[in-house]
Amino acid sequence: MIKQIILTASAFFLCVTGSSGQTASDLGRKYGEPVINFSVSEHIWMSPSYTADGQVCEARLYPRRFANDTNYLATLLPEDELKEVLEQLVP
Repeated sequence: MIKQIILTASAFFLCVTGSSGQTASDLGRKYGEPVINFSVSEHIWMSPSYTADGQVCEARLYPRRFANDTNYLATLLPEDELKEVLEQLVP
């Protein structure tokens, strides 16, 4: 019985130590580059797209889904906040 436990534990530790987690480059190859999001107001996030020279050419605005201690369930952008954000982004 003790031999079986030792053998099982040894096999388990060999499998665990032989495997490794995914790296950032592994995830990048598998899923593409990460998307950068900015929290532009309490309930709105922005995800920009850039030109080849690094200038913002497009900005997608969408409802914020979570914060440190809050989950937001809204599917629409609050009109007042959206107006303020647009005035900041497009002066």
